[in-house]
Amino acid sequence: MGDFNADMTDKKFAEFVTANNLIDIIADTNPGDPPRTYARGTKRLDYILCDHRIRQAVIKSGSLALHDGIFSDHTMQWVDFDQDILFGDEAVDRVPPPTRQFTMMQARKKKDFQDKLEKLDEEHRIKDKVLELERDFARLCNRELTSKEMIALVKRYHVLDEQIRLNMIEAANSVGRTDFGYQRSNALIQAGRLVTFWKTVSSCMRRGSGFTDRLHQLALNLGIDKREYMSISQKKARKMAHQARMEKREIHKRDGEARAEWLEEHAKAHAEDDPKGTDWKTILNRMISAARQKLMQKRITRIFKPEHVPLDYIQIPVGKWFYDRANDEVYEFDQGLFRAHPRLRGGPEWTYSKAYSLKTMPDDVKVIEVSEDEDRIQCLTTQPTEAPKWQNVTNSTEIEKWLAKRNKRHYQQVWQEKAYPTQEPLNGILGEHGTTQEVDDLLEGNLDVDALDVPDYVKEWLKWIELTPAERALRPIPPKITPKAFAEAFKITDEMTSSSPSHLHYTLWKAVAEKENFCKYYAVMMSLPFEYGFSNARWEHAIDCMLEKKLGIRKIHLMRIIGLLEADFNTALKILFAGRLMCNAEISGISSSQWGGRANRSAIACATRKLIAWEYARYTKTTLVSFFCDLAGNFDRMLVSISNVMARKKGMAKTVCECRSRVMMAMRRTIRTAAGTSKLMYRWRTGETRIAGEIQGKGDVMALWALQSDGALEVHNKLTEGVTLKDATGAETSNRSADAYVDDADIYESGPPSENIINSDDGPPEDDSDDPAALAILQTGT
Repeated sequence: MGDFNADMTDKKFAEFVTANNLIDIIADTNPGDPPRTYARGTKRLDYILCDHRIRQAVIKSGSLALHDGIFSDHTMQWVDFDQDILFGDEAVDRVPPPTRQFTMMQARKKKDFQDKLEKLDEEHRIKDKVLELERDFARLCNRELTSKEMIALVKRYHVLDEQIRLNMIEAANSVGRTDFGYQRSNALIQAGRLVTFWKTVSSCMRRGSGFTDRLHQLALNLGIDKREYMSISQKKARKMAHQARMEKREIHKRDGEARAEWLEEHAKAHAEDDPKGTDWKTILNRMISAARQKLMQKRITRIFKPEHVPLDYIQIPVGKWFYDRANDEVYEFDQGLFRAHPRLRGGPEWTYSKAYSLKTMPDDVKVIEVSEDEDRIQCLTTQPTEAPKWQNVTNSTEIEKWLAKRNKRHYQQVWQEKAYPTQEPLNGILGEHGTTQEVDDLLEGNLDVDALDVPDYVKEWLKWIELTPAERALRPIPPKITPKAFAEAFKITDEMTSSSPSHLHYTLWKAVAEKENFCKYYAVMMSLPFEYGFSNARWEHAIDCMLEKKLGIRKIHLMRIIGLLEADFNTALKILFAGRLMCNAEISGISSSQWGGRANRSAIACATRKLIAWEYARYTKTTLVSFFCDLAGNFDRMLVSISNVMARKKGMAKTVCECRSRVMMAMRRTIRTAAGTSKLMYRWRTGETRIAGEIQGKGDVMALWALQSDGALEVHNKLTEGVTLKDATGAETSNRSADAYVDDADIYESGPPSENIINSDDGPPEDDSDDPAALAILQTGT
């Protein structure tokens, strides 16, 4: 593409085109003769040339009219390509991250948003309708979700919620930034436009062509009357262009001062809207300091953090079957994940079980061929040597398809593997939401656990669920979120937190939460689903963001899923679960062995306890066995029904659990890549394998895992001896069988004193694998 200053009648230009087998795209794809491209001539001087391969990807092309798109004496040439044909599988149309219409630091825009939203809400009578809806819900006699009255009220709720969403988006867009150019003073911008205007007027007069519509529009924007340029001479037009150029030069010299004046105007506007009455000079100093700090942070980020690269490709293996010699397992690639098949006990050599578990495939596996029967897998490659090969998937549509299959399969693993809680009788007791009559009886101690056909450790866990006296004394957690709680929750949230598939980001909610009047009825809309147990349809959408577990490694099975949910839904979960539920849990008691997901506890303190246990064992010559556990895919394997039972044990209302569960069951999940958020969606449908898991990034996950692990740790502590630390007097000071931080745990078991235990003077540690005391512990299975 270029201005060749010649047309096809020029001998040298024609020879250049022929010698390189080039095609004139505009002439080849449009009927008739192409128009001239130069204002002061009749010839065509501008061309877009390509070879035969690129020509196949051309959809259409053309030449714009003079001054369309740009003020120049040449017309603009354009071509539209089919991206898939042009680039094949290598093309990714990268989508920039969504921008916010304003930030909380922009006081004037924030106030304009609040004023506009208030006006829109008044026009649609949002407050009156919300409060009326709340009263109608309260009058319900039959609160079953299947009743006609409830169905009608839920429908009204969704209509109101959609109107509120539209109002917030409209108000935000009305104050949003539209000019993303350089930070110049308004005076310099206007001066530059004035130079362009008079140069164009002079050019049109010199060519004898009429004034274009774009020129008239520019005159209107500059406030220039038509009579000022329509009837003047060419000499006058040149004089005006020269004068405009001189004025622009003078303004450019003092542009720094003009920018300072512009900043002062913004600071004064901020001061007018500041509720504390801060002086505008103080605000200006804050703005300057913030700008410098932002620049410094960018420089530091560039130094210490790698450049963020969006997900523009993933890797999948070439082949399906692989052998791990170290563990004697066969790995099968299935829908983006790896199934690990163990050796078949008692079977012929190189035979493996059809049973499997999802595992991360080791790096040193080898490619193999297998044959499959109904009950076994036979490895045909007895001396595998070929390392696996990986292929890049770069087409955005294919990336989305692979990740959707992989993520859905990942969330289905608990049900596909028929984990114990998904089988009877436990599944029947828990039900879909953990709110069955059997769960009520279990909490009250009225269920005959000993009569159930389940292992002893499951019976102990079911008995642990019964409410303790401290839990019975707890105050029930109210499902209603007050205007004060609504405002405080959004106030402490970082506005730059990613969220909201519907584009209602945290900045908008924080601006809403600043106004007491908004909080009165927006808090009601947040509360109603939790009070009556129904699902807000807008909340039933999550975006899967795929993160690299290891920098630069994009093998599909190693990607981590972080979910983005609606900001108000996530904030409500933080209020109800991370706030109120965990407060009740700490009051009634929770295992001291869990250090994650709790206030005033840290990983460092957990590690210190581990160090103390080992130092104690060394000094007292006590045999101590410990091993490290990391629950693979922990949050993605959590059952919502069990989470709800744990929440109810600490005082959470049934309706809150049912609302949360219904949202999760109906969740539609899309994928975010370099090409943006996919249109492709996956969800659970009737007849399919159920989807389990609590979404990482959801506001209640850490609290719910702290409570689920509480039961596991307490039962484990009851069934095992653990380690007991005593002080010098012989009094027991600490007893525990594990130290856990979220889903990582160290399991302890102690035994009788051993002569093989060394002290600090004995030199380096020796192999104690044949120590009878240690072996006795391991053989008991504890």
